[in-house]
Amino acid sequence: MRDIDAIYYNDFGIAFHWKKETKNYRSKIQVVFRDTGFLLTHKELIRFAEHVQNTMNSNAVCSCCAKKNRAELCC
Repeated sequence: MRDIDAIYYNDFGIAFHWKKETKNYRSKIQVVFRDTGFLLTHKELIRFAEHVQNTMNSNAVCSCCAKKNRAELCC
């Protein structure tokens, strides 16, 4: 954890910057959900957030599910 600057974290995952920027990680944010990681630019992160919000607002997510706002799998 000394090599990163955490942006946000909860029981489900973490978003962070690497403290030491390298050519591959310049201006990118690492987002990790359990065993899956994404290395995104700011623009890609905004777009990803839009997709997540659209999915949450669609009928694909059970609005009555007690687990929908928690870091656990549903149904």
